[in-house]
Amino acid sequence: MVQVKRISIKIFYHIRYKYYQFKNLIKHFPLGKEEEDRLQLIDSIDKLIKSNWDRKNKERI
Repeated sequence: MVQVKRISIKIFYHIRYKYYQFKNLIKHFPLGKEEEDRLQLIDSIDKLIKSNWDRKNKERI
């Protein structure tokens, strides 16, 4: 049981790490003419993070 918990925690942290790597890649990847699209993508990711954060806080109350 303890091993399953450890494995699931490692998987969770690995997925989280890859998510933030992807987010940083998008923030620093130059698109040239599509710079406005890149900024919109960054804004949408930030909105998703904020909405997820707000939802988690409401569940804790």
